Amino acid sequence: MKYVSTFTFVLLVFTSCSQSSDLFVDLKNSNDSLIQKIQAQQMYIQYLEKRIPAFTIKNNLSKSCTIKLLIPFGVNLELELKRPKKDNQNFLCVPAAYSTTGNFIDGLFISNGMVVNQDVNPLLTGACIVYSNSIRIIRHDEINEALKTEIVKAEQSFFQQTLLVKDSQLVNCNLFGERKNVRRALIQFNDYYCIGESDRPITIKEFQESLIEIGASDAINLDMGTWSEGWYKDSDNRTVTIGETMTNTPRQTNWIVFVKK
Repeated sequence: MKYVSTFTFVLLVFTSCSQSSDLFVDLKNSNDSLIQKIQAQQMYIQYLEKRIPAFTIKNNLSKSCTIKLLIPFGVNLELELKRPKKDNQNFLCVPAAYSTTGNFIDGLFISNGMVVNQDVNPLLTGACIVYSNSIRIIRHDEINEALKTEIVKAEQSFFQQTLLVKDSQLVNCNLFGERKNVRRALIQFNDYYCIGESDRPITIKEFQESLIEIGASDAINLDMGTWSEGWYKDSDNRTVTIGETMTNTPRQTNWIVFVKK
């Protein structure tokens, strides 16, 4: 009886191991198949990005306002010094850095490795490094000669602005007081970046709180008020103008542009 029990046990173990091995093979094949599907999907997305550049428009409701998010697809982000044309290559255009009353760019500004304005404005609390398909929003105290040299060498772009949100936290901003305007920002979420704009005039603090409420990890202000005119192409390739009271449009000095890859 003891021998039979031992044999039965060994048989059960062998059968179990055989089944486990088969299960492992099935899981591995399933995993390989899933990886292949993911890779195929990624290749298809890359194909679509080249053929069909567009925006996903998403309206996010907060306590203070609705923020329209313009999420790019199949376009690169560039900083321009010449007013972009509304042609088939450009899909969005909004002012980036502030412009001074003398029609100069406010703060350190680098375009594709070329230093346009080397004067750092210590009153501007943040800045943005612009790569072709991503951004990095930083605090003012991260600006130094080493960073500047790195950006120039890599032929990247950079502009200073008012920092609104950093690491999902509100950044103190006394620049605008209680004045109400339509607000616009360049926003970084966990897995994408976009342009966001309030649907109505609000204070800067209300805008900051709204950005945190909808999940922004970092956000930097964009020039608004009478300098606010911009545009984007809708799904029918029609140009949609955005902004308010655009009396200073001719005095704009620099632009964020989403350009076809």
